[in-house]
Amino acid sequence: MLLHWHIIWTIHGVGLPQRASAPWPLLSALYAELAANRLSPVQGDSISEIVDGSRPALRSRELSVEERAAVRQDLLKLGGKQGDRVAGDLGLKSVVVEATYVELLLEHAVDGLHQKLSRLKSRSATLLSFRGPEGTEGRGTWGKGFWTAEHLDLAAVEIISGALEKRVQEQSKPQ
Repeated sequence: MLLHWHIIWTIHGVGLPQRASAPWPLLSALYAELAANRLSPVQGDSISEIVDGSRPALRSRELSVEERAAVRQDLLKLGGKQGDRVAGDLGLKSVVVEATYVELLLEHAVDGLHQKLSRLKSRSATLLSFRGPEGTEGRGTWGKGFWTAEHLDLAAVEIISGALEKRVQEQSKPQ
């Protein structure tokens, strides 16, 4: 059975949404909107504990605008129908790459999801290391783990998709 997943992973040094030190105002607002519409996820990593605070001091570096665009293209290619041998055919609906995290909306069965996401993180870090400034390494690009929320209600999926696509459009505007 295919399920809708809202997934986040961060760069090294930035906590995931369920950690008290992590700043997640956009995610917090999005899930407040879902809650107001009684569209809670079936399961998720401590949705009620998403923190809307200031950025933590510990951070290795942020992704540049160029790196974000390259990572987004890599993720779309790797997770696409004809993508990576492990991470391919992931059912990506939306991909947003911010300075400190990656946010995905996808449709996939539970089986094999963790393996595909792990491969996607690993391959995207390696590809980024080929493009980054001299001395950039793939290892240590992404932090450990994922934040996940599983959604069955298509109305919730539409709200999340709309919010993510709005951010993609904002990122594609000339600076």
